[in-house]
Amino acid sequence: MNMNPRSVTLNVHVFVAVASYLACFFFPAIYVGGNFEPQSSLGLLLMGWAAALELNFGWFANPAFLIAAFLAQKKPRASAILAVVALALALSFPLYRHVRVHEISSQSPVSAYGWGYALWVMSMALLAAGQFARLRLGRESLVLLAALSAGGMVAMMYGIYGASGSGGLQAHAKERDRVFDASCVTAGMQVVRRAKDVRSVFLAPDWSWTIAPRGSRASKLKYRTYGAIMRNGLLRSGKLDFVVTTAPEGQQGYFQFTPDNMDGITVPQPQGRYAVLTRARDFPWPLGLQGETIEIKDRGDGSLLASASYVLDTQSGRYCGPPGNTFSAQ
Repeated sequence: MNMNPRSVTLNVHVFVAVASYLACFFFPAIYVGGNFEPQSSLGLLLMGWAAALELNFGWFANPAFLIAAFLAQKKPRASAILAVVALALALSFPLYRHVRVHEISSQSPVSAYGWGYALWVMSMALLAAGQFARLRLGRESLVLLAALSAGGMVAMMYGIYGASGSGGLQAHAKERDRVFDASCVTAGMQVVRRAKDVRSVFLAPDWSWTIAPRGSRASKLKYRTYGAIMRNGLLRSGKLDFVVTTAPEGQQGYFQFTPDNMDGITVPQPQGRYAVLTRARDFPWPLGLQGETIEIKDRGDGSLLASASYVLDTQSGRYCGPPGNTFSAQ
């Protein structure tokens, strides 16, 4: 079937609008909470209908837009009306300052809006302006010009919103970079002296993070963490007679473990010649930074054998600290 070239030209704005709509799913739609956690546009599309239970009808811009795009050629007037309804619903979304994420029973405050939301609104502005221009003007060039002008205006407004820092996202990123860079100055490892004849260790707490790279390009490494207890590996190595740890949270005292008793027994005082002391670095929670300082000390004289400190940006995967996955004073 041959299509009328003029009909195809009149529908270019529809294709551009649909392309903008599809593109929005590649970007975060919103950021929530004090740590600006990004929320997937696709995830909001799949689950956003539930917001209607709380009288948030912004999600219904999606079916209105899709029906408007489908009717663009055959019923341009109905399509134009639906496109305007979709645009109005999309623009109403910022009126609701909280959204449900992760769990149906929890709400998080909206901290900022991402390019996913901007492209979503842009697609509806493109379609609405193009359809009304099609009804009023009829000329192909003017229809496309009107649609692109509306879309460009939305893009410009979002650009101003981002550049001005109104949403706080840019300021948040700058503060995270500043704290990360400052913390990297003190991150690293030093070994003062080597331990000799290590037969017992006091772990406070008995917990370690393994920081492993994800990806294969050395210049683009990103890191993630794996948590695990340390005592089992130490005892199974056959190099230690026993390990003493602090009691789990909510309990008092200390626990002693041996290769023959991995379940442990309670002891009144920490024992062991050497201590591995781990404390979390104090970062503001919203920045999404994680870090620890680990010290290995001789409990006999209180002297420091070795120390290590690291910082990890849990959002971007940046890491500063000792190279490799091991830290030891042996």
